[in-house]
Amino acid sequence: MFVSALPKRKQPIMKDNILPADTSPILRALLALWIIAIGFTEVWVLPVTDTKVQPPEIIFILLLLFVGVDFWKNGFRNLFRRAGILERGLFLYLAAVCLSAIFNPVLKSWLEVAGILYLLAAFGIYRTYFSANEIYKWLIVSGLLASLLGVLGWVLTQSGINNVMAWSKTTYYPYFGYIGRAKGFTPNPNMLMSIVAVIFLLKFSEVLFKKNIPRKDFWVLGILLTAGILTFAKTFLALLIAVIFVWVKSGSIHRAPACAHARCPVGQFGRSLLLTAALGLFLVLMTGAHIAVFPKNQVNWEGLKKEAYTEDHPFYETRDYYFIWTNYMVNKRSATLAGLRNPLFGVGPGGHNAFVAQLKKEGRYPSFFSDYDPHSTYFGAWGELGLAGLAAVLFLALAVFRSLRTVLNELPPERLYFGVGLAGAFLYLAIEAITTDILNFRHVWLLFVLLSLLKLETRTAQTQP
Repeated sequence: MFVSALPKRKQPIMKDNILPADTSPILRALLALWIIAIGFTEVWVLPVTDTKVQPPEIIFILLLLFVGVDFWKNGFRNLFRRAGILERGLFLYLAAVCLSAIFNPVLKSWLEVAGILYLLAAFGIYRTYFSANEIYKWLIVSGLLASLLGVLGWVLTQSGINNVMAWSKTTYYPYFGYIGRAKGFTPNPNMLMSIVAVIFLLKFSEVLFKKNIPRKDFWVLGILLTAGILTFAKTFLALLIAVIFVWVKSGSIHRAPACAHARCPVGQFGRSLLLTAALGLFLVLMTGAHIAVFPKNQVNWEGLKKEAYTEDHPFYETRDYYFIWTNYMVNKRSATLAGLRNPLFGVGPGGHNAFVAQLKKEGRYPSFFSDYDPHSTYFGAWGELGLAGLAAVLFLALAVFRSLRTVLNELPPERLYFGVGLAGAFLYLAIEAITTDILNFRHVWLLFVLLSLLKLETRTAQTQP
């Protein structure tokens, strides 16, 4: 009776994919800043948390405070309104991580759980408070800033000025020798490549669908592409595969605007040729990522061992060449073994590092390697989370695929560029996930938000008279 006597707060009208008009300017600014900050994930090293707490985390704490204030002023907003298969997939993945942590109750496991909760909270907040267009706009800003800093760092290191924005040119890299690699303020060149690639694909698709292309769009694509090249990351080949997909899809989808068909005139033969090229690139990427091939008189064993790129001996040799397993293959073996020894719930979230330390004692892991992460989303799920985790990751992949199919089939023609670009970005991530643990990447969860919002757009369009 006392509750009913209290004045009711006015509930704002919420529309899918539209930023609430009563959202405070500070909250809007923090939402934009967090997206920009995804390119600043290794700025400082703190005493206890090491590199775990970076600008995005500081901004997110403030973001939570202002979201709480918004809830108090305007009433609770359902962060997961109209949840579909994608949202269920994300919650299922969280459940698998929690279940593995329960059966492997160490501090690192619970820190991994906290990390997924953080990313899931970010997903819910952006799904509620930002539109797809706003997220895309600030992703472009974030990608450009990260790219420019990475290029600057590379130019400086190649000029003999070591800096935190690039790996030194004194670092050995297989096939390229001693050369600098751009990274900006991200942990490594591969992370910069991942951020740049997904943003490039979104922009590339937009350009293909535009009737008139502003000159600035070419500058954006050029800057992003330059930064990607200067990372010298193997996943640049994955970007080329995704570019082929976006090109073919833009020219073949029947509801696309006429300008997209005109820019991508791909007939049946051309489509087959491009898809064959994409398959060839994939095979080259997978082979090169897992097997290093060197002429016997050109192997830099010291450099390979120092940087722990490969084992210190070949697994096969011919008269002129050595074939050597890379650390990606070594870590897949160790993750597979972790899953076989702990099939139900794995060795725990983040537990692969401790597991390989034990393998070193058993003589089953190179002693000069660091205690690596699995470096594979799929193998890592099996090794760290067991069958439950692998099933959750596969279900999430299915959820993404089905959501993309809905978006591509039901988005209005003027929004199709968004769906095609997002499909290309997820194709890139699916390939990258073979050699990288991607489900802790902030930008990946922003793509989940974009996909969720675009799917909400299709539902809204269906309900309109």
